Amino acid sequence: MENDEDFSLNSSEKPIESSIVNFEEQQQQQQQQQLQTCQKTFVQEAPELTILIDKLIQLKHSNKDELITNTTRIIYIIDQYLEQPTLLDIHLNDLIQPLINFIKSNYINTNNTTTTTTTTTTTTRTTTTTTTTTTETATETAIKKLSIKNSFRIIYVLSKVRGFKTIVKLFQHEAIDLLPVLDQLEISYHQWVNINKQRDRLNEISVSYSSGINLKNSFKQEQKEEQEEQKEQVEENNNNNNNNNNNNNNNNNNNNNNNNNNNNNNNNNNNHNFDDEYNENIISWEEVYVLALWVSLLVIIPFKFSSLDSASGEGGEDGGDQLKSISSRILKLGKLALSDVSKIRDSFSELLSKLLNRPDMKFEQKQFIEWCTNSIQLISNNQNNQNNSNQNNILLIIGIYSTLATMFKKGNRLDFLPIDMNLYEKIMEANKYLSLSGSERITKKIFLKLLQRIAIIMLPPVSASWRYQKLIKPLLLKGELIKQINNNNRKREEGEEEEEEEDDDDDEIPEEIDEILEEIMKSLKDKDTIIRWTSAKAIGRIVNLLPKDMGDQVIGLVIEQMFEKNEFIDADPSAWHGGCLALAELARRGLLLPERLDIVVPLVIRALFFDIIKGTYSIGSHVRDSACYLCWALARTYHNSILSPYLLTICRNLVVVSLYDREINCRKSASAAFQEMVGRHQGLVPNGIEIVTTADFFTVGNKNNSFTTLTTFIGKFQIDYYPIVIKHLATIKIYNWDLEIRQLASKSIHLLTNINAKDIINNYLPLIIPNTQSDLVHVKHGASLAISEILISLFENNNINLLSDNLKMMILMTIKNTKNEKLFKGKGGVLIRIGMCKIIYSICLVEFSLDKNLSEIKKPTESNCSSSSNGNEDRAAALKLKIAMLKAKTASQINKPIITPPSSKASTITTTTTTTTNNNNNNNSNNSNDNEIAFNIILGYLNENLNHPNEEVQKEASKAFELLFSKYISSNEKRSLLLELIDSHCNTLKFDINRSARRGSSLLLGSLPFNSANLSYEHLSKVVNELIFSIFQDDPKFKDIETRVNSISSLYKIGIYILNLIFKNQKENEKEQEQEEEEEEEKEDFKKSKNYNLFIKIWNCLGLATNDYSIDKRGDIGSWVRELSCKVLFDFIKFIIINQNSTTTTTTTTTTTTDLSIENLINEKMITEFISKLFQLSGEKLDKIRDVACKIIHQLLWIENPSSINNIPHKEELKKIIIKDQDVHFNWFRTEESLPLICKVLKFNCYLYPLLFGLFSSLGGTSKYLINDSIQSIKQYFSSFNIDEKERFEKIISFSKAILEITFNTTQRMIQPTFRSIYNLLSTHIFDFLIINNLNEKYIFETILFNCYQIIESNQDDIYLLLNSIELFSYFFIQFENNNNEYIKHYSLNALLLLLSNLKYPKVRKLASDQLKKSTKLFINDNNNNNNGDDETPSLIKSLIFNTKWDDSVDLVIEPLKSLLLLLNQKHLLELLSDNPTKKPIPLAPPITSIEELKDKIQNPQKQSDDGDRLINNNNNNNNNNNNNNNNNNNNNNNNNNNNNNNNNNNNNFDDNLPEDSQDLMEI
Repeated sequence: MENDEDFSLNSSEKPIESSIVNFEEQQQQQQQQQLQTCQKTFVQEAPELTILIDKLIQLKHSNKDELITNTTRIIYIIDQYLEQPTLLDIHLNDLIQPLINFIKSNYINTNNTTTTTTTTTTTTRTTTTTTTTTTETATETAIKKLSIKNSFRIIYVLSKVRGFKTIVKLFQHEAIDLLPVLDQLEISYHQWVNINKQRDRLNEISVSYSSGINLKNSFKQEQKEEQEEQKEQVEENNNNNNNNNNNNNNNNNNNNNNNNNNNNNNNNNNNHNFDDEYNENIISWEEVYVLALWVSLLVIIPFKFSSLDSASGEGGEDGGDQLKSISSRILKLGKLALSDVSKIRDSFSELLSKLLNRPDMKFEQKQFIEWCTNSIQLISNNQNNQNNSNQNNILLIIGIYSTLATMFKKGNRLDFLPIDMNLYEKIMEANKYLSLSGSERITKKIFLKLLQRIAIIMLPPVSASWRYQKLIKPLLLKGELIKQINNNNRKREEGEEEEEEEDDDDDEIPEEIDEILEEIMKSLKDKDTIIRWTSAKAIGRIVNLLPKDMGDQVIGLVIEQMFEKNEFIDADPSAWHGGCLALAELARRGLLLPERLDIVVPLVIRALFFDIIKGTYSIGSHVRDSACYLCWALARTYHNSILSPYLLTICRNLVVVSLYDREINCRKSASAAFQEMVGRHQGLVPNGIEIVTTADFFTVGNKNNSFTTLTTFIGKFQIDYYPIVIKHLATIKIYNWDLEIRQLASKSIHLLTNINAKDIINNYLPLIIPNTQSDLVHVKHGASLAISEILISLFENNNINLLSDNLKMMILMTIKNTKNEKLFKGKGGVLIRIGMCKIIYSICLVEFSLDKNLSEIKKPTESNCSSSSNGNEDRAAALKLKIAMLKAKTASQINKPIITPPSSKASTITTTTTTTTNNNNNNNSNNSNDNEIAFNIILGYLNENLNHPNEEVQKEASKAFELLFSKYISSNEKRSLLLELIDSHCNTLKFDINRSARRGSSLLLGSLPFNSANLSYEHLSKVVNELIFSIFQDDPKFKDIETRVNSISSLYKIGIYILNLIFKNQKENEKEQEQEEEEEEEKEDFKKSKNYNLFIKIWNCLGLATNDYSIDKRGDIGSWVRELSCKVLFDFIKFIIINQNSTTTTTTTTTTTTDLSIENLINEKMITEFISKLFQLSGEKLDKIRDVACKIIHQLLWIENPSSINNIPHKEELKKIIIKDQDVHFNWFRTEESLPLICKVLKFNCYLYPLLFGLFSSLGGTSKYLINDSIQSIKQYFSSFNIDEKERFEKIISFSKAILEITFNTTQRMIQPTFRSIYNLLSTHIFDFLIINNLNEKYIFETILFNCYQIIESNQDDIYLLLNSIELFSYFFIQFENNNNEYIKHYSLNALLLLLSNLKYPKVRKLASDQLKKSTKLFINDNNNNNNGDDETPSLIKSLIFNTKWDDSVDLVIEPLKSLLLLLNQKHLLELLSDNPTKKPIPLAPPITSIEELKDKIQNPQKQSDDGDRLINNNNNNNNNNNNNNNNNNNNNNNNNNNNNNNNNNNNNFDDNLPEDSQDLMEI
């Protein structure tokens, strides 16, 4: 039974065990997942880094270029983590260990091996195999050396990103590695020094060569010195032969030194490779840097050096051991390297500090301190003797200071006591001398670090017992027990304080501490941030060791001296920044006692808003950032009970800074400090958790989000945060110097007004309104923006009743007062005008009463100065009269009507000169009363701003105009005033020369209140006609692109109003219709209505505006008009589709649709023209125009809400090409994607011509990529017809006819693109068969050639056209030379000869002759050629073309040219030459009268040259001798020949460097 029970137990345990095993596996999987989650890396490139490093250390690179590329990629990836280097920590071991092992096995061990290897080669190997193996070995060796060099470089980059202290810990630190690494460090350092010497020598050679100094003697002396140094090294190495290991090591060192010398000698011959970063034969400083860091880790091994090297025996204090020990070798190297200019100095400083802090190095430590003292004294004496400061001396001081500071920091304090006062005195003296020499800033930081370490050694090593320590409240204790514990702690602290006072009396503070503290306090105000930061940390460390009285005195000095003057006017930003950093360091250590918080907290609040304006920028962001750091330190240090009185104040201000500071780093710092406050003092910060989760560190990074979304969120907490937020915005931020901040602050006030309008109206609006009269532009502008946003918010929330009459009048008075200010017309007048226009807009929005006379409202101070105000008004009226008279005089001179604003006082001026003075005075007084009415003041103000040259001012004024008349047009007087205003601005738009005035008038005419004013058809038609006239104005005085754009915008508004009228009238007519027969008549009436005709006029105007291709210095400004016109036309179509009446009238027999469908309003012809124009624009070269046009086409094809457009030609086929849902990544801007789709539309004949006309802009452009994409798209279009040859032939014919039509209709703007486009199309060879096969359609390209010939014949002065035409005519001439088409050959040859006959541009002649030289038929006797039937004529033609330098001057070219034309029977061109003589008289030979004479002249060129020389010599006899002239002429000709030969190589690429449109024609 027991067995049975056991069996049963065992059987029952098996599934339990299996379940346990499964459970453990699951648990392990969960743990692994948790580990992976916890160790989740944010380095996305980690696998790539591992692969690249493995490839590097395994020498898998095939060549050096691949190795360099991979190394560059590794460095690039690591450098990306400079801002967050801790992300690399999890991968550092996997990156560094393979590199260190690779360096150790392939570099250090191989260079320090103790056995010599001998290699023997067998005699059976052939010479070829030996050669191949040596080349392979050399390549592998080079890759191996470069891999080792790059490994050192990668390790340095890692130390740069993560810090050398973290990287060094991952190096191998076995004791056996010390000697090999040290040996390699010596070798590498000496090589590095030799390289630097050779570089310096090269610099001396270059300087001496330029100055002419001989340096042979100096080179001999340097060679002798190098030989002596080598002998000394060999002797030193031979003296260390005590045992076998040392002998072997020394032999290896000797060999390495010899090899290094050989390498250096070889490098002398290749000095140009020193600058090569990836030269494997040149040592890099990164190698020395990494090896020194490695040795600094190895020297702290807990063994004596004698156990590793017998030469490192313990010597006596007098240095009895003369052997070269490890320590002496390191010290010798370190002293040399401390003056190095590179990062090597820092690594050796770390090495020496760790070496000298070993317990067995006390004697060497004292010797090193003495050496440092003597070196500093020597450098100071050199400075004192007024010798030239040497850079090496400054670098040596930096190295000494750094080494001493690190040594004092890491060493035992007792080892340095008593401190060497001689060293301290020399350091202080050296600082004075360095400051006099101008080198203080370089050494200041490390000098302060050394001073604080000296002070820490001098002071007792006990932290201040008087510092504050936060008490953590014990958990699960009741309140009474806590009180008892606190009381006991207080009693204990009182007893400790008494003991401390007794102890403090016993410890004396050295006098040098005062001097050190004074130097550090001065550095807190230094201009360099790093020095202030170092000083702040020094203050914290030193005060931590001082007694309470002295420490509190230092803190008091920081508070008194650092925070002086006003933080908004004249404070010192450096002092405030240093003070905040110092207080933060003191607070972090608990040295800022709670009693000081009453003084410190107000200073912190002031520092949070530190901002001093300096012209167009401000200073103070670093102060605000440091203040946030101080708040963070206070939150971490003090207990709730101590910080609670100040907590709410600090938190509120931190919220304000985190939301509204201009700088992103300050906003994020304030957010982090507030988060620390909430986390450390939970429950004491109201709504802290909600604010932290919403306005977190990342959310406040977006400035717009902070001023809008977060403002609304924070404003909900009306008790704690709303008051300080609105106070800061209304008193500080809206007056900020930055325009963007003022605009955002006004938006924030708008949002806060939505929350609590009553508080803002009662408390802040009365304070903002007077600031509109400030003398500062930013204050005045900010106040006007804030007032405008407040009024708009009141209107949106129906809180207008909160505004009192007094506030309304104050706002109206701001407009009156601002208009008469000088600042209004000064430098900041643009901003003030914009602000005032916004106020007027908001006033009209809330509907202020504008019928009051503002002159009756006086300020309390105006009772005593009424007479002066009347005098000002009289002077203003007189000034306006004078201006009106000047305008009248100017208008009379140009015979144009006078345009005066209806509200100005000048409107009372009559054209008669017989008016009496009394009548004028009465009129002026009446008008002055009228002009003081608020409505007239605003009207005159807006009218004046409409003439302002600034575009934004005009837009704001027109926007306010529209609202003003729509709200205040009820009375007949104002309606008549509006009509006068319309007439005035129509005349301005037509006659005024001032462009700004016409721009404003064009804007105003579109901003009229059409709906409320009920303008008659005559006025509406007049406005439309004047706007259309301004768009097509041809007079250069009136032609303005901004006016055209504004006019189109105005026509859009008028067009929408007219369409509304049409729909409104139609609905009224439908209600009156009772009989079905009247429908046809209504249709006819609708087509003939005035409103519809006016709309058609606007439509046609916008259609013509799409042909605007105006160009000025800004580029293709006509694209603004084309783009806007297309958008407006499309908006019309959308408006019609959305508003058309889709109901149907049902009768007993039929059902018909209403008249106002899209097909009736816009017929098929109109829509076809519009679509064709869109396709034309889609083929043009401007990406933006293409994008707009194609998107409109896409929407027109797929618009379905509420109905679609049915009268688009080939709509269904187009929808298959331009599909509804494009790819997410599809972009019309990219020509490689868009042009293939667009070119598919070429198969529709109705779109062929306009699209091809647009494509000519791309095909003939200057962009290489645009041309290639266009050609490829057209090839792709024709390749789609390869299956059906007949269809392909028809498409080619229709395409060719479109080209022909373009040549007939081309404009001056498109001539050059047309020539280039035709050549690019012909070069595809798609159209060759039309010419070669002599088909009936060959006339197409014959006519194209003839048209092109006529164009260049009439444009002989356009060099760019001539240059662009050469390739086209050359293609016709050479490509079809063997064809029988005589027409093509004749006109292409004539065209090239015409270009060759151009006497103005030598390059045109040169390029034309180069194309003629490519001919094969021209130089062969052929009856078809015009060669007079003579066998010798072709050879003569060839001789003339090839032997003449066609880019020579005209006097050398004219005779061969005439001869060539005579041989080719080009009488027409000969007549052109005689009709266009050259500017200078040319000495020519007697005219040629026969072909025989011409043959003789060509066959005897020597005779011709003699005759030419004779003529030239005869002309120059009066100035120089004949022989000299001939020699000079020959030399000049030779030079010209050389220049011409040099230019021949670049003639074919002239098209790439020529601008498309240029008016500067120069001889090339």
